[in-house]
Amino acid sequence: MVLFTTTASLLEGITLSLAIPLIQSLVNGGVATRGADDSSVIQILIGFFNQFPPEDQLVAIVVSLLVLVVAKGVFRFLADFSLRTLMIKVGRNLRSICIDRFLNLGLTYYSKVKGGDLLSYVNEQAQRCEQLTLHVGSLFSESLIVFSFLVLLCSISWKLTLIATFMLFIIAVSLKSIVANVKTEGKTVSNSIEEFSSSVFELISGIRVIKAYTAERFESEKIEKILQRRFKAEQRAYAGHAAVHPISDSCGMVVLISLIFLGTRVLSDGMVLPLLLTFLLVLLRTFPRINRLNMLRTSLATFGESFQTIQNFLVQTRQPSLIDGNRIFEGLRGQICFESVIFSYVQSNQPVLNQVDLRIPKGKVVALVGESGSGKSTLADLLLRFYDPQEGCVTVDGLDVREFKLESLRQRIAIVNQETFLFNESVIENIRYGNPNASDAEVIEAARQAYAEDFIKKLPQGFETNLGDRGVRLSGGQRQRLAIARAIVRNPEILILDEATSALDSTSEKLVQQALDKVSQNRTVIVIAHRLSTIHQADRIVVMKQGEVIEQGTHEELMSLAGYYRQLNQDQMMLAQ
Repeated sequence: MVLFTTTASLLEGITLSLAIPLIQSLVNGGVATRGADDSSVIQILIGFFNQFPPEDQLVAIVVSLLVLVVAKGVFRFLADFSLRTLMIKVGRNLRSICIDRFLNLGLTYYSKVKGGDLLSYVNEQAQRCEQLTLHVGSLFSESLIVFSFLVLLCSISWKLTLIATFMLFIIAVSLKSIVANVKTEGKTVSNSIEEFSSSVFELISGIRVIKAYTAERFESEKIEKILQRRFKAEQRAYAGHAAVHPISDSCGMVVLISLIFLGTRVLSDGMVLPLLLTFLLVLLRTFPRINRLNMLRTSLATFGESFQTIQNFLVQTRQPSLIDGNRIFEGLRGQICFESVIFSYVQSNQPVLNQVDLRIPKGKVVALVGESGSGKSTLADLLLRFYDPQEGCVTVDGLDVREFKLESLRQRIAIVNQETFLFNESVIENIRYGNPNASDAEVIEAARQAYAEDFIKKLPQGFETNLGDRGVRLSGGQRQRLAIARAIVRNPEILILDEATSALDSTSEKLVQQALDKVSQNRTVIVIAHRLSTIHQADRIVVMKQGEVIEQGTHEELMSLAGYYRQLNQDQMMLAQ
């Protein structure tokens, strides 16, 4: 791009420089041999055309002009094409870098930011960075052309060029305050983009709640206020853009009139008309370029804030929130241990887990029960290394999980949550998500074991049916059975069931529980349960309260203690009645 732009700019200047011999040939019937402040550039051109007979000089000049115009057009096309290609590459690379960063960020970061802000980085902010790239390239191109014009102007008269340059510098300085104001408004626009993206993201995610509470007008008014703030900021920014052109034009006319007056006194008497006409022609071609440069300054100030926003995000998230280990996790041989674990979430002074000690032997089913917020799901998150404890450690066969490579650890674990997330893909691809290398036969077998095959076959396209956003076309029980099939096809050593049946009706719960019982065979299972009736057969039940383990044992042992677990059972039985 740089080569093409430089060549095109050079040809632009040479093309204009031919105006001097052309005007001389038309006015005097031939090309003069002197003038233009003894400029080597002009003298070279004049010397070249003086090689031709006087009657052929005009033809030579015209042919040279045609060749230069065609060559300039070719290189201008190549320069513009290269710039546009660079623009879309920048957008693609920025989006790719941001997506990779999203995937590698820990859950701690996601708990601190709005999803819509992140979405804006790969959408509108990235688009504005593409525009910034285009404007930077245009600034480079226009600057080269202006430079070539200035060289040509100096070749004609360095005195007039010095005067013109000084006047144009004064114009550029006078526009500095406008550029600064546009930059400020650009920052406001960039912030509004993030705010708007977050609001729309929440609107789409929470559309059921919005409609259920008839909050459409409230949401519309909230977003309208954001759009109005953005509109006013953009309006003020574009007012700065709009002011640049008339100011530059008016000042340029003053410069032009001044140079016409001074040119008759500065240039050589015998060369006044050809040189002055050429000087003014080049100057007239320069003024729009100067205006364009000033406009580009304001554009850079506007769009530069979007690039700064993305850059700040990338810099702030440069250090990984979780440091990967270097051991390969080859499977559980003994037990999982939580040793004096203390953990609290970001911006929270209250520990979610407080001095938790827990043993989970291989091949056993261990159930975690307790009131909401007691830390049950957090224990599973620590095993998966979604977070690391502030104190204590989680070990597998005596080794801290932080020593293992995250990928190798998580590949041996499957989780079935209460809220099943399904992708806007086919049934078969949603199940295969648990193991991308699984064959179609393995996926179908996993669906059969999860008691999902029958309802899948009744779908319009069977396993190829697209499920829509978040699996909206399926019932809760059907979604859970697909999640179980996804876990089965993964063939995990450790299975985490996080309240997998708590949101289901009794019929769906029975089917899902049968599927869970099958997938739990010969595996180490951690069950996080709300309905205590589902975990009576667990090898060990761990009772948690306010981040601490207060009771452990089998169902029969805990019921005989007449403690907190027994109270929870009695409370649920009363509610059921």
